[in-house]
Amino acid sequence: MSEERSKEDLALEKYFRLLVDKKGFSHARAYFRTRDGVLTDEPCIVVGVHKKLPLCQLTEEERIPAVLPDGTPMDVVEMQKLTALK
Repeated sequence: MSEERSKEDLALEKYFRLLVDKKGFSHARAYFRTRDGVLTDEPCIVVGVHKKLPLCQLTEEERIPAVLPDGTPMDVVEMQKLTALK
């Protein structure tokens, strides 16, 4: 049984190297955009970063693009801090 891959999965595979070297990069996955804390039905690539910074604090090379070269939208989210269980 073959599983069909989404456009976003294929874009992530193609452009992963573009993302992994960005400042604060943690992970990336094909999923759905979140707006004002609400999950939408808009497919995109969600990129997790350790700390989300204002664009004015990043150089052009450090910024994660809003859209990949193939037109796939991006959503940058700040990762939650993990704490060890005792």
